[in-house]
Amino acid sequence: MQDKLINQLKNLRRKTSLGIVHRQGDFFAFIGVGSHSRQNLFPCLHYLGIPVKYIYSRDAEVAGMAAQRFPGCQPCTNIETILTDDAVKAVFICTKPSLHFQYAMAALKAGKYVFLEKPPCFSMSELKQLDETGGTKCLIAFQKRYGIVNEYLKKSANALSYNYQYLTGSYPEGDALYELFSHAVDNIVFLFGSVSRINILSRTGGHNISYAINILHESGVIGNVELSTAYSWKSFTDKISINYPDKTATATYPGEIIIRKKKGGVFSIPAEKIFSRKPEYIELLNVNNGAPVLEQNPVYLHGYYNELREFIKLVSGSANANKSAALMLLETWRVLDYIKQKTTEV
Repeated sequence: MQDKLINQLKNLRRKTSLGIVHRQGDFFAFIGVGSHSRQNLFPCLHYLGIPVKYIYSRDAEVAGMAAQRFPGCQPCTNIETILTDDAVKAVFICTKPSLHFQYAMAALKAGKYVFLEKPPCFSMSELKQLDETGGTKCLIAFQKRYGIVNEYLKKSANALSYNYQYLTGSYPEGDALYELFSHAVDNIVFLFGSVSRINILSRTGGHNISYAINILHESGVIGNVELSTAYSWKSFTDKISINYPDKTATATYPGEIIIRKKKGGVFSIPAEKIFSRKPEYIELLNVNNGAPVLEQNPVYLHGYYNELREFIKLVSGSANANKSAALMLLETWRVLDYIKQKTTEV
């Protein structure tokens, strides 16, 4: 009896995971064959069984090699082939950042749904154009909004303050503020809401840039944020510590949260100064390398799988859980543009 029940549950789970997410007859196209596409997004599309009709690259040989990864997929070196094909309902745009806005606008004007890698653009005016043209048909891939860590943190209210570090190695190939630090800026806006006051210190040297930022949110939450490319990619840090009235939470992205409960007091004297008890730790989330399941896979923890799944559901009309449409990123871009303006003036 027990074995039968176990087999039935396993079969149900198998059928659920193999269920078709997209609407039959809808085809997708993929623009860009960079490392992020190959290593993170392609595996998710394979798992979800998404029919990719075209893969675009300026290099015909690269497009041909990438197209072999998907059954029936055609290599493409002309964007117009994708935009004029009515069978293509949606486009993934994951090419170099300087082309994101141009390709996204063209696809949206052609009536396509768009999955757009970050940064979507480099100014507030361009972001507003994306919103006016595509609305919720454009999902911008700020994957932390779909990740498991923020799913936990968003459930906790009444934050008092936080410290956030987003530290990388040198980034000479692009605009670090919009291409790297937008991850962190969007994260604090998503978690704590609109910003009412910002103080910024910055330092540049060679290809490195560092920001020390004090932030006051309209909700009353205060934050200290360090953004820097002066560290090392081998010791990349993406970590936030949040202070609540009754606890602290330390989250290390993509997959760890540790809660430390606060003790009360005796006649206004903190209990931890009176009693020598060990602090209570609660490990809400941690990667278990011994369990090779979807929920422990880095593409799931980072939020790549969930953002892609929600985009597919958006295209099929089965749901609209777009947490990162252009309209939802206006505050993020206001803060980014402000940082750029103030540090350029110095």
